[in-house]
Amino acid sequence: MSSDIKPLLSKGQLLGDAYEVGFLLNLSRCAQTYRVKNKAGESFVLRLFKPNESAIANYSAQATLMEASDSAFPPKLISKGKHKSNGQSFHFIIQKHISGESLDDRINRLSNVSSATAKHVTIAILKGLESLHSASPAIICNNINSSSIIIDMESTENSYHLSNYDRAHVEQANFKTEIDRHEIPYMATEAILGKGTPQSDLFSVGVILYHLLYGSPPWKIMLPEDMFLQKDIQTIVAKAREVGISAPEINSISGSNLFDVVNKSLAEDPSKRFQTANEFILALEGKATFQTKNLKASKPASTPTTWGFAAIAGMEALKETIKTDVIDALNEREKYQRYGLDIPNGMLLYGPPGCGKTFFAERMAEEVGFSLFHLKPSDIQSKWVNATQGNIKKLFDNARENAPSIVFIDELDAIVPRRDNESVNHMNTSAVNEFLAQMNNCGADGVFIVGATNKPESIDPAVLRTGRIDKKIYIPLPDHDSRKKLFEKLLGGRPLSTDVDISELASRTESYVSSDIKFICDEAARAALKKDLKITQDDLIKSINNNTPSISLSELATYSSSIN
Repeated sequence: MSSDIKPLLSKGQLLGDAYEVGFLLNLSRCAQTYRVKNKAGESFVLRLFKPNESAIANYSAQATLMEASDSAFPPKLISKGKHKSNGQSFHFIIQKHISGESLDDRINRLSNVSSATAKHVTIAILKGLESLHSASPAIICNNINSSSIIIDMESTENSYHLSNYDRAHVEQANFKTEIDRHEIPYMATEAILGKGTPQSDLFSVGVILYHLLYGSPPWKIMLPEDMFLQKDIQTIVAKAREVGISAPEINSISGSNLFDVVNKSLAEDPSKRFQTANEFILALEGKATFQTKNLKASKPASTPTTWGFAAIAGMEALKETIKTDVIDALNEREKYQRYGLDIPNGMLLYGPPGCGKTFFAERMAEEVGFSLFHLKPSDIQSKWVNATQGNIKKLFDNARENAPSIVFIDELDAIVPRRDNESVNHMNTSAVNEFLAQMNNCGADGVFIVGATNKPESIDPAVLRTGRIDKKIYIPLPDHDSRKKLFEKLLGGRPLSTDVDISELASRTESYVSSDIKFICDEAARAALKKDLKITQDDLIKSINNNTPSISLSELATYSSSIN
């Protein structure tokens, strides 16, 4: 955002008599983006375009983009028109607000993404692009990256949308605008120079595919903060990409190696890339053959990712409790209110380390399908007076604007410690006070708090009262059935001997937490690897015998009296 660009609209201002401005989302030299609400309180996104040739061309392309697509890849166009301010007429677009998380946030939140999931996501994006590129003339997005793709968390299944298309234009149009330095790794060289084509968009999708498979874009491109000249950017990008790309091996798909698909999509020469989105899709589905250079691989594909509560081994009674008391109440508010039941405000997950509290909370967010805001102490703490309180307020403001949402607070005891503790300084006390103010009945605003802690006794009691954290749920050690399912998950896909008895392993690991069991499986696998043999029951039992539970019985006993 350039410092010399000023907002044209202010909070509370009316656009006609239909929409009230909430807050600014983005400023550029071409357009300004705001969150607005109609008279019914429904949220929408407003894009306001300046009265100049470049901006009007961009407005026309964006309106055409949303009207031409039958894939719902761009958010739905609600309205368009003109708005007069200070004697000038500005074109505007009102579009549907997508409540969800960006693809970038999803990738960062997950520990891995399977090749099957990466293909599924990439094909969904390509199908959206196909409808835009098939328009006459073709619509070029020029801004496809993991941050501009948003996942709709309110739909019954994950759907992918383009949330930012400030550089969209029709093919062969002469249009240029600012380039965000953080988006450069996703852009083809010709797009950086303002000469985007359908093949430029497909190049960006290839970078997303690589990002999904390996956790980061294929090139690390470092740009100075003050670099804006496109010719200089192009030189740095070209040098970074001279080395080509390399990556671990991915399992073959219908006789065609997935990495070959990635390699072709990222060719520097546009003529050597996929020429259409459909051609790219056919290659991903193994229905097209082509020649490309194979690079040496180093490791197999990751195992498939499972979503929601299905990813949690066992703990069925706990899942059912949370579904009834929390998830159903959030999704069926009117029904619960008819029975005089309040909307829950928050939930505390507490228990010994290694029992999967954080993992459980993340899977719950997937299960309920809300926007997720993940907060750690390091995210908000500051050495500056009042900065921590400001960070807390900003977090909750964002959560309310993106409601329904979940604010997941890891290590809650470190953020809101007991104020009667002599070791808690004034700045911590101020942070607790700010949290208390923000937590008050935030469920009514569509914000649900999930806290996780190993030290429930260290949390300020005011945080745990009704109207703030309503539910306190103990995450216990995994029971026999949970341990059995955990072993099945952790050993699945590894080379196992036929003598492995999962039920016996579960019986031998009473008092072991989830992280202990994972360590046992990994140690047994290392022992088998050294012998170049399959993992045997003996390997696993030896690993159990060599690794005692990380949590003692006396430590476990303290949790029964931690929450009153």
